[in-house]
Amino acid sequence: MADRPVSVRVTQVTVCALAEGHPQHDAYSIVVAYRGYDRWEVQRLGRYLSDTGTWDAPAPDDGPWRTAHLFDRDTAEALAVKAAPDVTCNGMRAKDVAKEAGT
Repeated sequence: MADRPVSVRVTQVTVCALAEGHPQHDAYSIVVAYRGYDRWEVQRLGRYLSDTGTWDAPAPDDGPWRTAHLFDRDTAEALAVKAAPDVTCNGMRAKDVAKEAGT
């Protein structure tokens, strides 16, 4: 059997304003997920980040709403990085939790 080329593809990036070892890192994380055809979405707790910075629930149709929530990777990561400090869990923003932790 001939050797076949091996493919490696990144399909998910985690963005968080807390240090990786912080005990609440997962609770404040945002996921940038690959959705095919060089398109990425920014998601957290079943909501999707729009290019205006709002977190939206998915729409029943997969047409224009879906298109408005898919980005190239650089844009998706930039939107996630911008949103990360203001992610809120249990009434506390990530940037405030990070400040308390001294990170």
